[in-house]
Amino acid sequence: MSAKHSSSAAKKGHPIQQGIVFLVILIIIEAVIFMLPPSAMKFAEESLKLTPTDLIFIPIGSFLFFVFWKLMENAVFDPFLALHEAREAATEGSQELALEKLAEATRLENEAEDQINLARRDAVQEKMSQVAEAKKQASLVITDAENQAMQNSERAIKEAADRITKLKADLETQAGQLAGDVVDKLKSAPQIANGK
Repeated sequence: MSAKHSSSAAKKGHPIQQGIVFLVILIIIEAVIFMLPPSAMKFAEESLKLTPTDLIFIPIGSFLFFVFWKLMENAVFDPFLALHEAREAATEGSQELALEKLAEATRLENEAEDQINLARRDAVQEKMSQVAEAKKQASLVITDAENQAMQNSERAIKEAADRITKLKADLETQAGQLAGDVVDKLKSAPQIANGK
């Protein structure tokens, strides 16, 4: 039993003492009822619809109810109140504990979200750096390919120009030889116009 419940029981007194006091009061009430004048008894019978037997059994029933109440108090009510107070004492700090656990869970959830966001940010930065590196490498490959294509083009143009120059020189040489051959043939050919 808690201190609160036992102190209230001490104020009430012992159940037997209380029962005796209640019984004395009922006996006094019964005596007063039977000392009432006949007009008051008639009033009780007519207005309240009570018979003389009812007037006797109402205080007896009250006393029996009081005895029943005291028995139930010791057998049922006190243990129930003790259980209720024990439960209250056990759950007294649980709401604060639940709020602390909720705050801790919220803090942990926020930390986890922060870590996830950091990981996402790092992943995006890594991806962006890889994309930038890939673009840089692609740019270098393209620049190298353009330079090599330019060199190849320039070499091909130079080679073509050299061949053209050589072909022109060969052509001029051959043209000179053909011209010389034509002139020689013309000089050595018989003269048809003179009739000779």
